[in-house]
Amino acid sequence: MAQNPKSAKNALIGVVALAIVCGIGYALAGSEEFFTLDGKLLADASSSKYSEAGLIAFYIMGAAAIVAVIYAEISKMLK
Repeated sequence: MAQNPKSAKNALIGVVALAIVCGIGYALAGSEEFFTLDGKLLADASSSKYSEAGLIAFYIMGAAAIVAVIYAEISKMLK
């Protein structure tokens, strides 16, 4: 990477973009506690927040991938 700074820059952009998506997922996640029917704690607030943040980040990245594929196909058709 030290020999190719453009490659290092692209890798850093990818890591920053992933961190931003994870941050958005964490900010949008709720922190509810979940209990079973007999009142036992199933998931506390912090584990619930991390799980939901991961799912939201996954949904954002999936939607971005679908948009990228559609954009690539449309731009290829217009050339």
